[in-house]
Amino acid sequence: MNTIMKQYIYIGLSILVIFTSCVKKEFDEPDIINPCDVDPGLTANVTIFDIQKMYNTGNLDTINETVYTFPKDSNYILEAVIISSDEQGNLYKEMFIEDATGAIKISIDGTNLYNDFNQGQTVIIKLSGLNIEYDGNVALYVLGMGLFEDVSLGRIPVTLLSEYMLRKSCPNKELSTTTVNIGSIYDIYVGKLVKLEDVQFVGADTAGYSYADAPNLTTLNRIIENCTGASLVVRTSGYAKFAGNYVPTGKGSIIGVMGKYGSDYQLTIINADDVDMVGARCNN
Repeated sequence: MNTIMKQYIYIGLSILVIFTSCVKKEFDEPDIINPCDVDPGLTANVTIFDIQKMYNTGNLDTINETVYTFPKDSNYILEAVIISSDEQGNLYKEMFIEDATGAIKISIDGTNLYNDFNQGQTVIIKLSGLNIEYDGNVALYVLGMGLFEDVSLGRIPVTLLSEYMLRKSCPNKELSTTTVNIGSIYDIYVGKLVKLEDVQFVGADTAGYSYADAPNLTTLNRIIENCTGASLVVRTSGYAKFAGNYVPTGKGSIIGVMGKYGSDYQLTIINADDVDMVGARCNN
């Protein structure tokens, strides 16, 4: 290689070094926050039981005879776990939450809530400015916002939900349930995620019938019983994704949110996979 060629190579390398040294380095990629590490940084200072007690003792601001509001300067913070989901379509504009002291329903003017707040998600709820009502017809305390037709509790607008409800860590896929006896159900179980064992759908509901009337989008009641004949309503919306599934013919367990309408208790299935009835039926 002749001298001139060596000089050209040297000059070219020098220019390359100078150019690259003048070019700003690429920005470092920001750290991706693990959703399981998310913490709003707020500490709970009330429980569901505390909320119910405040309602019953009149320690909240009065809106009307049945609806009260948490004062905006009260700074009440609740931590609880979402035990329901509207992903399968069997709940509409509502979710249920639990802590160690009880359960409560939240009324929300929106659907597909599971996208942001799904079953098993721990949430921090800022109560200041929200309203609460005890609905005696369903034996539940309900959180909402404002008034509907100036009479009853209004729903929380879904566009405002994230201002009051904050996620904490990842959803827990292994939710604990309260096991109850189908013949010993009381109001303390209403709103909770419960499990009933050794039960079956009554024979009249297993003759090729589905959970609900899917073609006509009609809600139906099916009945489960234990081997001593104690029974309970299982209520399924015609809009549920599993509404057209056949009712199982065996005996086993079922998980759902316990509800009540008037004096009748009823169970709402969150997911069809929560019904496990493949055992032999009762002799009765």
